[in-house]
Formats: sequence, structure tokens, C-alpha cells
Amino acid sequence: MVKEYIDDLRKKLAQENVQTENQEFVQRQLESARKSVVQKYLTPEARQRLANIRAVKPALADTVETALLEAVQSGMLKQQLGEMELKQFLDQISQKPKFKLIK
Repeated sequence: MVKEYIDDLRKKLAQENVQTENQEFVQRQLESARKSVVQKYLTPEARQRLANIRAVKPALADTVETALLEAVQSGMLKQQLGEMELKQFLDQISQKPKFKLIK
């Protein structure tokens, strides 16, 4: 009975290890795709601005990179973005929904 319990625990641990490895692989693939998109679709000035944002707000930089990746995958982004276009892109991403109170 104890041996069966230990065997079950080992199986569960092995399954969890495989899942963790798969998650890490997917995470590495996503990170690689994001870096590739940044290199290909942002001018050096825009990449520098994104690096500055990353220094202050890493989560926002991740959001921008993910949004860029999605825009490229959907075909919405076909040319490089300069610094001004990146600013506009940031404005679109960071706009919070505005609610109007009705009394």
C-alpha cells in the first residue's frame, strides 16, 4: 500500500515536470517571437524608447511587445514603426475605457 502510494506520487511528479518543461518551452518560444518582432518592426529609435519603457514599466513593455506580435500575426503591421508611431501605438494600448455616469 505504501509502495503504491509512493509510485503514484512519483508518476504525478513526473507528469508535473513534463508540464513545467512544456510551459517553459512555450514561454521561450513566445519570448523569441517577441524579440524577433521588435527587431524587425521597430526602428532603432523606437526600440530605444521601448527599452526606456521597460526600465520604468516592464509590464507595459511586455504588453506592447505582445500587441506588436499580435498585430504582425494578424497582418495589421507590415512596415517598421518609428518612434512617433510607437508613441501612438502606446497611446492606443494605454487608453483606459472612459465611463460616463448616468444619473
